[in-house]
Amino acid sequence: MTASAKTVARAGSLELSVKLRSSGGLKGAQAVYVEIRDGVGRKVDSSGYYALSDGAMKLSIPISGNDAPGFWQVEVHDLIAGFRADNAFRVL
Repeated sequence: MTASAKTVARAGSLELSVKLRSSGGLKGAQAVYVEIRDGVGRKVDSSGYYALSDGAMKLSIPISGNDAPGFWQVEVHDLIAGFRADNAFRVL
């Protein structure tokens, strides 16, 4: 999982790229749960279930002007294999 930036200003957005790794490649849809927590630990509205296409997706995370600044946490859970990946970014 990679983020388009390590910092983002409020009233902006961050693009998150998620890609499942497989030795044989992935075809079709894969289910993941994405949990996003703001700078004070609250789960944000962009959290939820998503479907990857051929093992990949891009997710735009909107940051509103009144969202909490600080370090935000993102966890992606592969619902089939059980793997988990995490990342963080800073909201200014």
